[in-house]
Amino acid sequence: MNSEELKEKVNLAKSAVEGLEEPLKSEGFRTILSRLLESADLPKKNLSKKISKVEKKNAKSETIEENLPPLNRTSYPQIVLFKNTFERSLFILKIFRDDKEIDGLTVVQISQVLTDTFRIKTSKESVSMALMNATKEVDRIAVPNLNGGKDKYIYKIMKGGEDLIEEILKNES
Repeated sequence: MNSEELKEKVNLAKSAVEGLEEPLKSEGFRTILSRLLESADLPKKNLSKKISKVEKKNAKSETIEENLPPLNRTSYPQIVLFKNTFERSLFILKIFRDDKEIDGLTVVQISQVLTDTFRIKTSKESVSMALMNATKEVDRIAVPNLNGGKDKYIYKIMKGGEDLIEEILKNES
């Protein structure tokens, strides 16, 4: 591989993670660049056949979900004020952005936090349905799936979502 091809792959990896926050940006860049460099040595038709089962398993374990810091649910008793998955999801996005400095989560992450941390049973499908059309409250950003599957979406809370959360908290106090 010559230096021009290498620069092209680095730029491609940079553009793929553009707009993501740390640590997602660094991890994503390393993973994408590694895969691009591996694919340069293999014929494109046979790429998926050449990746071993172990590599696929490792790739699955490198998902975004594992990078969330722990959250103490007793610090957020206000969760009970929110009546539905939509409002709770906005609250989770706000918590992680304001307190954990993570601006944006996937539906899997949101449902895991609600179910595992707050013990409010929620599926990723219900979170997805709740946030899918909330264009004023959240921003939905596609993240390419490196394993060849469907893209994931990261949802970031926007001003409309913050205002809704603040209104609910104000009305209940």
